[in-house]
Amino acid sequence: MTRTTRSARLSRLVRRPSGRSVGIVLGGGLVAACVSTAAFAAIPNGSTAVISACYANGATKTLQVIDAQAGGKCPAGTTALSWNGKGVSFKGAYNAATAYQVNDAVTKSGSTYIALLANTGVAVTNTTNWAVLAHKGATGPVGATGAKGATGSQGPAGPTSAGKFVDFDIFLTQVPDAWQTVGSTTYAVPAGANVVGRYAAESFCAGASWCSVRLLVDGVEMAGGSGSGASFDDADPASTWEAHSIDRYAAGLSAGTHTFTVEAQIVSGSTSSLFRLDDDTLVLQTIG
Repeated sequence: MTRTTRSARLSRLVRRPSGRSVGIVLGGGLVAACVSTAAFAAIPNGSTAVISACYANGATKTLQVIDAQAGGKCPAGTTALSWNGKGVSFKGAYNAATAYQVNDAVTKSGSTYIALLANTGVAVTNTTNWAVLAHKGATGPVGATGAKGATGSQGPAGPTSAGKFVDFDIFLTQVPDAWQTVGSTTYAVPAGANVVGRYAAESFCAGASWCSVRLLVDGVEMAGGSGSGASFDDADPASTWEAHSIDRYAAGLSAGTHTFTVEAQIVSGSTSSLFRLDDDTLVLQTIG
């Protein structure tokens, strides 16, 4: 094709600047365009940033950019096209306090949305103001189990739960209203240990209001009772030997060896009163 023929062909495809359009020939390796200063100012539209064009799918493929805002229309036999000349502006995660403009894109719950209208505080599910740009994908299948990791280092050992059992001898007292020692023992515990003590015995109480028992650690009565000691046995003259027990505890003891003592008392008795304990045992248990 000669230079003169090419020029004549282009003159038929490209409208003059007064028409505010740009003609492009697609195919055959030839692309030509002619625009004026006025055409560049209006295409794409400054207010909408939308580019409008007309596509002809004939023997010669042509694409003609027009100024739709100024009233430009596509000629018969062509297809009208438009696209955003500004592009999408990604704004990150949706924030109800942010003022969004047209074509702002946000993410919400794994999906991406694009603003169709300027808005503030309008939920992305509002289809008047927003459109889905990309849906959140479905959860994929569970992957294969990975290789077993190396064994970690072993942590420090916790306190050892230990216990002690003591079998006392027969105890007998006729002294009223005074604590008497039934027996005592030592017991080693770790720092901060809680110790539970259980005393059990066969008991005979006579000539008094009742007979009491208490447990002490280092001379201090262990917790678990109201007042001093526990009413271990009544002085019912119709009864003789009975089996009884009490449970007491000491919390947060310091590390080391502590002395645990069992004491008994005749309450509101006389010299003719009697308090006897037999087959009596003390069990101490560390818990934590």
